[in-house]
Amino acid sequence: MTRPAPQTVALTCHPSTPTQSVHGVTASARLAGAGKLAVRFNVDADMSRIALPRTREPERADELWRHTCFEIFAALPAGDA
Repeated sequence: MTRPAPQTVALTCHPSTPTQSVHGVTASARLAGAGKLAVRFNVDADMSRIALPRTREPERADELWRHTCFEIFAALPAGDA
């Protein structure tokens, strides 16, 4: 069985939050089988200007969009959400 090719898109910064540190971001997604969606983000950036948080246990947080964060919103084709 062959895996479907990932669908890849180039993302852009929101116009109100430009950056000189990140040169580009792409996101790709593919069906991984068993009802799973595999998503990958690739960032082309000047890593000397990027602040990465320390590793810690995951926890719920609000306003992640204000920091370095990746998220995806997905719905089934026949769904309303």
